[in-house]
Amino acid sequence: MVHALVDARGLPIRMVLPAGQAHDSQAAPAQLDGLPANTVIVASKGCDADWIRAIIKEFV
Repeated sequence: MVHALVDARGLPIRMVLPAGQAHDSQAAPAQLDGLPANTVIVASKGCDADWIRAIIKEFV
């Protein structure tokens, strides 16, 4: 499965292709790395983990 990070208009910013046996959440650090401060992040419940929320809190 390809994980895509898109802008407000749905245009791709970054795409991550994790290993086939990896859980979807494993792509989160690669997608979130280097985003500017105050970025609005919307994710599926597959990324509902404390360690992912900790990464996201860095942007607020």
